[in-house]
Amino acid sequence: MGAVTINVAIELEGGSAHDLAKAERLVEGMPEIFQAMVAERHAQDLQWGGAAHDDTHAPIDWEALLDEHVGRLTRVEGTHFVSAPDYRRRLVKVGALVVAALQSHDRRQAAEQEGRADA
Repeated sequence: MGAVTINVAIELEGGSAHDLAKAERLVEGMPEIFQAMVAERHAQDLQWGGAAHDDTHAPIDWEALLDEHVGRLTRVEGTHFVSAPDYRRRLVKVGALVVAALQSHDRRQAAEQEGRADA
């Protein structure tokens, strides 16, 4: 399977050495986190059908899906808690689900803008 490279530029106001050090701490570990979330988004698209499926959800549907997944973060059954690796895996799933909701929202907004431009 091929690799996809994503470059992200973040522009910060200020620009002092302190601001730069703060920004570096903010992004620490993010490449690995984003890589895990992108892989999970790909798995979700394969499982559910991608945009064709995602775009059938209204904002209230996304809220319900997120509530369900966030509610499962720490509990397995009753009061038993998940292991640290399972917790991280579940956080990645929630993050990928947020990305799916954002992608769907952005497509919906773009379609609405196109509709207004055509009118």
